Amino acid sequence: MGQVSPLPPPREGVPIDAPPAASPGPSPVRTIVATRCALCGAHLEEGTQRFTVISPRSAERVLTVCGACRKAVLSEGYRPAG
Repeated sequence: MGQVSPLPPPREGVPIDAPPAASPGPSPVRTIVATRCALCGAHLEEGTQRFTVISPRSAERVLTVCGACRKAVLSEGYRPAG
């Protein structure tokens, strides 16, 4: 049989059915503004046009690419995403 440890003693002044203390809330989400082209490795800074394409090779994987790579891969079987 498993071992069972005893419950901690109740806190003084807090009713048993009191709701738990409020959590501080979720952390803010930070967006990543700079990324790289998945094909040529060029930096895609904020404001740079970036495209998403679906790879025909790796189980429908979505890639973020630069404009030059997008033009090249659309004729090779990649599809625009969305």
